Amino acid sequence: MALREAIIAALIGAPIYDWVIVNGAAQKMTSFDYRYWPLTRVRLASVALLSVGAFITFFITDPPEDRLWPMLPVFTTMALHCWVAIADIRRQRRL
Repeated sequence: MALREAIIAALIGAPIYDWVIVNGAAQKMTSFDYRYWPLTRVRLASVALLSVGAFITFFITDPPEDRLWPMLPVFTTMALHCWVAIADIRRQRRL
């Protein structure tokens, strides 16, 4: 069952997370119209890395988990993804 959840988190959860977080952050900046698509190569790589982190985390975690260290892969990739997304929003804002 962990493999199925890991695949769902990697293939569906990570792109949806990217879309929700980036569009939500861009909507807070009212000075320009943010275009979500097309993704830059760096942003696409960060979404792929986020998918890998989500897969690893959901694969090694049991549902009644009481420790946080298994969440380290997804937390690390989420931080990297947020940094790349903010850089992408600022790049579009300058243009």
